[in-house]
Amino acid sequence: MLHHMRIHLKIGMIIAILGLISLIIGSIGVLGLKSLSNETIAVNKAGNTIRTGSRANQSLLAINEALYHLAAAPFDAKETSPQLSQSMDQFQSRLSQIETDTDGKYTDRIKEIQQDFGHFRQTAETSATMASDLSATTTPDSLTPDQIKLLASVKEATALQKKIKPKITALGDSLVADNEAIITQATQMAEDLTLWMVLIAVGGLVVGIVGGWVIARVGMVKPMARIVQDLEQLANANLDIEIYGTDHRDEIGLIAKAAQTLRDNARQAEIFRAEQAHDQEQRLKRNTMIVNLTDQFDSQASQTIDTVANAAIQLHKSASDLSGSAEQSSQQATMVAKAATQASSNVQTVASAAEELTASISEISNQVTQSTEVLREAVSQAAHTSDIVRTMQQSSQQIGEVVTMIAGIAEQTNLLALNGGCPARC
Repeated sequence: MLHHMRIHLKIGMIIAILGLISLIIGSIGVLGLKSLSNETIAVNKAGNTIRTGSRANQSLLAINEALYHLAAAPFDAKETSPQLSQSMDQFQSRLSQIETDTDGKYTDRIKEIQQDFGHFRQTAETSATMASDLSATTTPDSLTPDQIKLLASVKEATALQKKIKPKITALGDSLVADNEAIITQATQMAEDLTLWMVLIAVGGLVVGIVGGWVIARVGMVKPMARIVQDLEQLANANLDIEIYGTDHRDEIGLIAKAAQTLRDNARQAEIFRAEQAHDQEQRLKRNTMIVNLTDQFDSQASQTIDTVANAAIQLHKSASDLSGSAEQSSQQATMVAKAATQASSNVQTVASAAEELTASISEISNQVTQSTEVLREAVSQAAHTSDIVRTMQQSSQQIGEVVTMIAGIAEQTNLLALNGGCPARC
């Protein structure tokens, strides 16, 4: 896959990987901060609920203080009764606020407290009414029976309040425990978020480094090193290598295709130089062979011409000797003719011999002429072609045959002469 991507795309891939890792880290950070924000809101809400619970306790203490003030000083009922009523309203309001803030988690406990507080309020309001009734007739220094009844009512309200106090305290402790749990959860979440962000950051850094290294190594550095190695081989005239990366679609593929073209052109040039060297070698061999054949032909032609010349000289000599023999034969024929006149019984024989001798002399003359023409033609054509040389060889053979024939005729002539001379001598 990396082989089919351009270098700028590979670099973009590395940047994209790092960007994706940064996006993941940022997303986790945002989600974590949102969760921490929610936990912070929950912590604040729990803190507000605790404060509301504390204020409810304060309201309960204010109610208790107002009751004791009514019992001790009924003549101040006009000031104390409104404070008592306000404190009781605040207490109930804060209970309702606690129920709302806790999302109904403590509804049952709050209802139980409100129910107890309802009884307590009735008693407290009765005590406040009794105090208001006694405010006009009571003095700080006197204790009337009605005031004693008021003290008893206050004690009854206080007893009811003591039942509410532990429940309010337990509710407050629960709210504190919830707040601590929320704080612990928020702290743990913050620690987990920090750990995850660190792990993801380190992992993303490792992935980015490894991914970048792999992309750079496999997609750029290694193919570049291979193509450089192939180019060095081409520079060293090693044309038998296979160029790496010709199937790639990136810049390495373009360089590889250019290197392949250089290799193919170098191979063609090498083949062309080899063909030229071979042709030059063949021309040198052919020229050497022509020179050798020419020298051989000159040598053979010279030998043939010398042989033919010697044969011609020998033929001329033989012709001269034959002419002498012919003259001698003519003289002998004359003598034979004279002898024939003297010996009539042998006239016909001598005449026949004379005719044969005359025919032999004519044949010899014709053969000599033909041999001379053949010799002249053989000598004139021997310098031109090897075919003429072969013709000359054939002609030489014919001349040899003619010489042999002449020699045979001469022998026959001598025999005839001898045959003709024998009767004359007889």
